[in-house]
Amino acid sequence: MALVPLRPAVVEIDRRAFTALGASAVQARVPFPRADLNVIEALAEIGGLNAQLSDPTGIFIFRREPQAVANRVAQTDTLGNNEPFAYVIDLTRSEGIFIAREFQVRDDDTIYITEAPFVAWSRVLEATSGTLDFATTLTRLAETTAD
Repeated sequence: MALVPLRPAVVEIDRRAFTALGASAVQARVPFPRADLNVIEALAEIGGLNAQLSDPTGIFIFRREPQAVANRVAQTDTLGNNEPFAYVIDLTRSEGIFIAREFQVRDDDTIYITEAPFVAWSRVLEATSGTLDFATTLTRLAETTAD
């Protein structure tokens, strides 16, 4: 039996990460927990969508694509290297779930979860009601000082 010399192994720390923004449980730069990560797993890593704020029809993945990929996706041959792309996934449709399970997250991707339309409307109402309350207070104060 021949002895095989052992070679020292080089272990590198995986420094890949994605950024999570928007209506999610976490808004942060998130390290990859394993070698391959799809969108569903990435959403699970950040605690999922915020049920009170998020719109599952608007999950955006922002990334820069190499020239070959950019031209293939856009079906052209005029794009250059590091073209910015935004992919949208609708998790309310069954095909959206399957796409999210197959769509691999890459280093430096940004996953943005949009807010539900009622959240923006609620903010407008809150801002308006605050303004109305202030106006009512000023009117009452003016009436009090006029007496």
